[in-house]
Amino acid sequence: MAQVRTRSQSSSHLNALVGSGQELLVSELPTLRDILRYGIWLREQNDKDRRNYTLSQLVDNIYDGVIRQWSKANALFMPPVINAKITILLKLKRIWIQANNFSFGKGTPDSKERFNVKLDKLFDILNCQCPITSCVEAGCEGCEREAHIQCSCPREKKIPQIDLVYIKGQREKVGSKGPHQLGTPDATEHKKLVKKLERKEKEKKLEKRRAQREIMEDVKRFLPDDEEDLELDSSVADEFLPGTSHESGASAKVHRNYDDITNIALASIRYGTGLRATAAIATAALLDAGVITEDNPSKVIDKNKVGRAQEKLMKEIGEDFEKKCREEGSISCILFDGRIDMTNVIMEAEGSEQSYMGKIKEEHYSVASEPGSNYLFHFTPEKATQEESHAEQIAKVIFEWLKERGFDKTVWAIGGDSTNVNTGVRAGVMRKLELHLGRKLVWLVCNLHTNELPLRRLIIELDGPTLSDNKLSGPIGKMLDSVTDLDINPNFNCICVGPPLIKLPDEVIQDLSTDQHYGYKIVCAVREGVLPAKLALLEIGPVNHSRWLTTANRFLRLWVSKHGLRGKNLKNLQLIVEFIIGVYYPCWFNAKVKHCWIKGPRHILFQLDCLKSQKKEVLDLVMPTVRRSAWYAHSEMLIQALLCSEDQKDRINGVEKILTIRGEGDPNSQLGDSSVRMRKTPEINTEATSINDLISWSDGVLEPPLTCSLSTLEVKGFINSPMKVPNWPCHTQSIERVVKMVTEASAKYYSQEKRDGAIRAQEASRRLMAKNDSKQDLFNLIKYRK
Repeated sequence: MAQVRTRSQSSSHLNALVGSGQELLVSELPTLRDILRYGIWLREQNDKDRRNYTLSQLVDNIYDGVIRQWSKANALFMPPVINAKITILLKLKRIWIQANNFSFGKGTPDSKERFNVKLDKLFDILNCQCPITSCVEAGCEGCEREAHIQCSCPREKKIPQIDLVYIKGQREKVGSKGPHQLGTPDATEHKKLVKKLERKEKEKKLEKRRAQREIMEDVKRFLPDDEEDLELDSSVADEFLPGTSHESGASAKVHRNYDDITNIALASIRYGTGLRATAAIATAALLDAGVITEDNPSKVIDKNKVGRAQEKLMKEIGEDFEKKCREEGSISCILFDGRIDMTNVIMEAEGSEQSYMGKIKEEHYSVASEPGSNYLFHFTPEKATQEESHAEQIAKVIFEWLKERGFDKTVWAIGGDSTNVNTGVRAGVMRKLELHLGRKLVWLVCNLHTNELPLRRLIIELDGPTLSDNKLSGPIGKMLDSVTDLDINPNFNCICVGPPLIKLPDEVIQDLSTDQHYGYKIVCAVREGVLPAKLALLEIGPVNHSRWLTTANRFLRLWVSKHGLRGKNLKNLQLIVEFIIGVYYPCWFNAKVKHCWIKGPRHILFQLDCLKSQKKEVLDLVMPTVRRSAWYAHSEMLIQALLCSEDQKDRINGVEKILTIRGEGDPNSQLGDSSVRMRKTPEINTEATSINDLISWSDGVLEPPLTCSLSTLEVKGFINSPMKVPNWPCHTQSIERVVKMVTEASAKYYSQEKRDGAIRAQEASRRLMAKNDSKQDLFNLIKYRK
């Protein structure tokens, strides 16, 4: 099976055949061996891995070096004096593949011997291969020409007379060095020839302009008086320039489409339309609009034009992003998350230089900024070592990206889910990034993720553990995959425990996914005891161990069905459904509506209040998980919530706690302690009804990161008015959307640069047109680049 090889593995055999990598000699035209060693050197110097530095890219880079040497010998060494670029590229590719095959022991002894003989001979790219004879060989000593050639080649392909001796020496040399080297005389002659070519090119342009002016003057001379103001430009003159035939039977005119199709490229990237499909749809639209006709096919759009437009667009958006980062960027909060994706790569099989397209599993970490949910970048972390853990590798990449753009000075918050690799007290990503920055940050641990953990614990304890491939092992869990096939029980028991669901504002409703919308509707149905017919027909997302919302939906669907469960299984199902109705979904939608991070501590109080509706055996199972997941109960978050409260008593309480932490000092100059700390989640009071009662304030109380840079006098000012803070989220759904886009891009594009460009293009399109439901929505596309 094809395997990806490292650079050192792939180069060792070739090194043994031709030698180690080295640059081209500046004084010589290269031999085959020089070219191969130059290719090895390029691979050693390139910072891309083998998958991203393909054979085609390598050959392109070798070509640049070869042409650079030949043009130094004589500026006239360009097509048609030398081979066309495509011919040289094919020669280089064939030589590289042959050399690699021979280095692995492939080929017959005769072919290997012939190849070895050619290795130290000139890589000749001249079109003229006529024999060159020196004056000594021709018996005309003293001749000023020094060399002669019997050449029947067309004039434009002939070797310049001045270089006959040099080319003869290069063709006869064995090894890298010939009898003549490039030096100062060659450089002087090179400059003369370059100036000569530039002069000829300038003369051609002047001649064309003169001809255009003459033609336009002739046209104006014969125009009627009432058309003297007709505007004429060079495109008119082009139609009448000598050498262009417009009569029937003349050679067909080449039709080129120079139109900008940026919006077509933007739409095709957003909706994932293939190049061929996009070209066909765009051309069909122009046909229907009458823009393309049999007499005027110049506006036809082919797949190559679409591909070029997409690449140009992605490159421009990437450049605009970096420019914005340098000139006006200021990121206050970053969110991150990771996932293992099936990723498109270009690989080479062992023992061959042939490139193949394939797929591998690759871990991608995605990073976005808040407010605004803007995609920043994604990366594949290095493998963990004894010196650097997985979390350290992730934190280091994020820090380096921030520092390179100056955002290490502006970022104040970091968010992610509550997995240990992210939130570890000593070695989590969040703490590691703080250590790199040299100061503490606000931790935004996803409220929606921590809300799922008690439900997960309850299901595992009552019904059985999870299995691989998103399966559940218990008798109830096994029914979930086929739950939509069960008939609805019109007499199901309604469950009204806990508070009713919060009313959803329009902007939240528009942001809901299909499964979230289904969850809201079925909770209302279970509480009322009536399931709408339309709801019964809807499909539900599959069970997923990384997101338990669809699992909760399937449990509710099972409850309203003719499930046939009895005894203990029925009791366990009821306990799970009561928890979903009374705790899980009320907390979920509460966090969805009140999504600002300042509401985090109050979400904990709301969850504790919801838990009071549950039976004791449920509380005994889930309460340890609830305590461990109370990230927003940290003293930093509680004090921050008090300072931002609309209630002046809360603000006074928060200011007093900061003054207690700081102690005595000059109120005009005294600042808080922003050094990195061990951020441990405190023990919470499960009977608390207010922020002040949620934890013990006797030990380990720390000041919020956002107030540490403020003087004591400024902090006291919050007594009179609430502290204004950025509108960061208490959940990380925005980064989950970014992770999904990275997954989709990984399955379509073959490089990180193109994945970044495609994702940023999608975001640009969505900012213009959040939805596509009407003509007005589509008309918003006209705003692009205005």
